[in-house]
Amino acid sequence: MKEVDLTQALKGRQAELFWPDDAKWYLVEIQSVNLKTRQAKIVYASGEFEDVDLEEIVRDGHMALLF
Repeated sequence: MKEVDLTQALKGRQAELFWPDDAKWYLVEIQSVNLKTRQAKIVYASGEFEDVDLEEIVRDGHMALLF
């Protein structure tokens, strides 16, 4: 994911999110996006929810959007 991808069009998109502590990619769906705060609410395939910092994720290359 790149900086240009940070739009409201992310809502509802599926992606893979990398967590370096686990060294694993996780399937997620982006539930909502707040462009002002650069935060997104995601839901994992397991059903767990989390708020993530989109700036950090883009900077570190930790999210890949699925088509």
